[in-house]
Amino acid sequence: MSTNQHKIIILENNQQRRDALKSMVTEWGHTPFIFEKESRCLDNLVPLNPDLVISGSLTVERAARFIHTLQLTSCSVPMVIISDDQDILEFVDTNGFGDVSVLNVNSNPDQIESVVNRGAKGKHRERRKPGLLSADHRQQHGNGQNKEKGFRSELRQ
Repeated sequence: MSTNQHKIIILENNQQRRDALKSMVTEWGHTPFIFEKESRCLDNLVPLNPDLVISGSLTVERAARFIHTLQLTSCSVPMVIISDDQDILEFVDTNGFGDVSVLNVNSNPDQIESVVNRGAKGKHRERRKPGLLSADHRQQHGNGQNKEKGFRSELRQ
């Protein structure tokens, strides 16, 4: 695997969105691993040792459980959630998850690619402690709302 190719898990139960994400991730030169259920994804997390997890829309309860479980694994993998659920955005923002980004469902592929590439590369940099945001992040993004670019929240720098 080249230094620019990353292992990316896609967790999405909608076949059409799953196929679209798989195509995009493959086109960007990464290796996708596809799961429909959180339990299967979590069962395979440690053996796959992914660089990033992309999740489709989850309920806030399922997202919270999944994020907390990711933090407890030895993988320490960043996550991108693609959702229009305001409760998920508020949950991520108020808990200060530095390794979790939330994007609009209708974000364009270039925006998704930028966040995915930055997140996947971020696994190999020094990790921040959960809940801590960099001074650069606070200066650039304030409370995490950046609607001009179509992002609802972009916490991972």
